[in-house]
Parts: sequence; structure tokens; C-alpha cells
Amino acid sequence: QDAYLVAIARRTGGELNAGVRGYTVDSRGRFRIEGLAVGEYDVTLQGFSRSTNRQFRGNTQHVSLSDGGDTMVTLTLDLSAQPGGIKP
Repeated sequence: QDAYLVAIARRTGGELNAGVRGYTVDSRGRFRIEGLAVGEYDVTLQGFSRSTNRQFRGNTQHVSLSDGGDTMVTLTLDLSAQPGGIKP
């Protein structure tokens, strides 16, 4: 209850912050990012603790979006590998 997860899609091959969108992951661990242009993206999972103000970074998955299609991704956040988290 103290933490929340965000999935971030970052367009690859462009400007550093171009095409970046973040969406909150729901209680079932699912998210849907709509309105992205066709192209290549890196999708990353990040966790945030409200009480400790710490950030945890999950794995990144590279995806290729085509016109009118859905793309499924599976992301993990291993808290045991980051005992202290990453201070923002």
C-alpha cells in the first residue's frame, strides 16, 4: 500500500525525452499505454515508496509497435536485488 508502480515507454533513436510516457500499473499488475506512434520503444518498470521516498528500477523490454496492433510486455521488479533502493 505504501508503494506504486509506473510503466514508462521511451521512444528509441530520437531525442532524449521525446516520446516518453508513463502509466500507473493497476492492482493486478497490468497497464495499458495508448496513443503511442508506430516505432521502437523501451518500456521500463519503476517502483516508488511513498514513506521512504525511494525508487526501484525494474527491467527494460524493447518493443516494436506496428499500426493498429497491441504488444504484450512482461516486466519484473526484483526488490531483493536492490536492498536499499535507488535514492532519487
